[in-house]
Amino acid sequence: MKTRSLKKIVLLIGCFLFCMAAIKAQRSNSGYFNHGNQLFNRKDYYAAAQYYEKYLALVKNTDPVAQPFAVEKKVKGRPATRNSRWLAVYRLAECYRLCHDYAQAERWYKEAASYPATAFPLAEYWYGVSLRANGKYEEAMQAVTKFQETYSTMDSNLTGADREIKNLRFITDEIKSSDKDSFVISQPEISGLGSAYAASSLNVDTIVFTGIRPEGGAGQQGKDYYNNRLYQALPVENSTILPEPFRSHPQGTAHEGMSSFSQDGKRMFFTRWDGKPGQKNAAIYESQRTDTGWSQPAKLTGDVNKEGYNSAQPFITESLEGKYLLFSSDRPGGMGNYDLWYAEMDSGYHVLFVRNMGETINSPGDEQSPFFHENSRTLVFSSNGRPGMGGFDIYYAKGNISLSNWERPVNAGMAVNSSRDDLYFCSTDSVNLWNTGWLSSDRSSDCCLALFSFREVNSQYVAGRVVDCRNRQPLEGVEVTLTEQRHPGKLLKKINTDEHGEYHVELHNTSTFRILAEKKGYNPASSEYVLHFKTGNDTLVNEDICLSAEPDTNLIKDAAGVLQFLNKSQELGGFAYKKSSLYMSSYPTLDLLAALMNKYPTITVRIDGYTDGIGSDEYNLRLAQARVETSIRYLVKKGISRDRLKGRALGKCCPLVPETVNGKDDPAARAKNRRVEYTILTN
Repeated sequence: MKTRSLKKIVLLIGCFLFCMAAIKAQRSNSGYFNHGNQLFNRKDYYAAAQYYEKYLALVKNTDPVAQPFAVEKKVKGRPATRNSRWLAVYRLAECYRLCHDYAQAERWYKEAASYPATAFPLAEYWYGVSLRANGKYEEAMQAVTKFQETYSTMDSNLTGADREIKNLRFITDEIKSSDKDSFVISQPEISGLGSAYAASSLNVDTIVFTGIRPEGGAGQQGKDYYNNRLYQALPVENSTILPEPFRSHPQGTAHEGMSSFSQDGKRMFFTRWDGKPGQKNAAIYESQRTDTGWSQPAKLTGDVNKEGYNSAQPFITESLEGKYLLFSSDRPGGMGNYDLWYAEMDSGYHVLFVRNMGETINSPGDEQSPFFHENSRTLVFSSNGRPGMGGFDIYYAKGNISLSNWERPVNAGMAVNSSRDDLYFCSTDSVNLWNTGWLSSDRSSDCCLALFSFREVNSQYVAGRVVDCRNRQPLEGVEVTLTEQRHPGKLLKKINTDEHGEYHVELHNTSTFRILAEKKGYNPASSEYVLHFKTGNDTLVNEDICLSAEPDTNLIKDAAGVLQFLNKSQELGGFAYKKSSLYMSSYPTLDLLAALMNKYPTITVRIDGYTDGIGSDEYNLRLAQARVETSIRYLVKKGISRDRLKGRALGKCCPLVPETVNGKDDPAARAKNRRVEYTILTN
């Protein structure tokens, strides 16, 4: 009897301990769940996800804690069997979606969508969105179509589903027709940063972008604080980018993003916002570069930063039409949530007025990250309010800012856009918009935007010829060097001309370049070129580059002596009165000239003929021409080619000495004026 009582007591104690452990576990599990809910309601989705994960790892559908929700008000059409685990699953999916981790969001939405449709009516819709973001287009179409068939409320969710169907149809067409290989898009390694996005050009060599990395002890309770800060770097092709902080003035815990610079690089506009979860009180700031660095940022006037609303992502554009600051804002008066606006500025960058960019550009959704390409007059921006690849896509439209006159925006296509968010387009080519540049996307990330470089797949076939300036004959073996005009030290190609004096070069992504032609014995010559092209192949045939021979020091010395003798002999009187025949005294000096020309076969000589002042102009020009021809014939007989001898008849225009003295005729002076003169033209 005593033994049986003892066993009963032990059993009761065991049951009590088991119940206490279960209660303790239940309280622990509920703690994870409740804390996750608190963080979710504060819109701290990343932290909330961690607690929902812990909760779901501990509970099963059969656990006691997974019971009907007594604390939630009953809603018509919602079953009473909806339990805490279901809600944790759905909210975990929401957390991952709002953190842009679509891989995890898809997993949990899939489970949430398996519950009765009345439990979470939007689960199927967001499941479809997550599938599309993950590139599962057929499955996404099935999920969104199923949502449309079961969801009857006429609200923004049904409108969103319609847009998602249009996105999926657009993607199907793009897969069939788009040239996906028209761009090379790559993600560079950026040392020391967890994330980087929103690049802009400070100058041809330097980009400025927003980077994120943990800053120890800056957050609450000493935890790491992830801050968006501006960095600058010199991008080197096929190399790791080494960023450094852009400015030195204190930033505190505020975040900074998307910068834009004036043409002279002395003025910067950028975004600054608070780092509170779920809040973005974004405003546009300005800083000026001085001899001592960048000035303390100043918030732009209320015309740009409207109190109680967000203004962000500035882009400054300057041309003969004026200065305009483009930006995105959720202020009243727009077409959707975030619209693109522009502020006209005076010469001192003071805001004159602010206007919406109009319904052609803005949609019922969000328009963000504007960029304007001056040369092509093209606005590039991102939108989630138009059919596209999904999320934010990059669009472009040609037009005029001052006239608010725009063509219909065009999606940049599958080669540029992805099924995720694509924003912050920045071209680095002032001539050809799509040639080279940067964009930001979360296509390779489970959470964050990353920086991608892009370059168009194109070829420029450049051909030309190098000739001798004197006779236009082709020159073989000329060294032809092509360098990038924007970066004078960057070598593109170096080749030699063939036997026809021709060169042929294939370039890629080259809008501006310089050609330098060099050959021993010739002066170098160079030319600069600008190419406007589209994706694919383009051919440029250059005009001839001519090289002039370098001066020969021996030639100069020899020619100086010969010409001195020639011209001196002619001053003594080269011709008899009214005669064109040479004096025999001229033969020795002409023989010297012939010898000089035979020794240096590249030189050309000009012979000018003169007369005295007696007779008419017409008669003297004929006589002067006859004297020139007499000299040329003599030299030709000595073996000089006729095409190396040029002649001019100048007549009595230019006497060496006056032909009268004290009003009396001077025959000796007239004899000196009857002459020919010799000049070496080229060498």
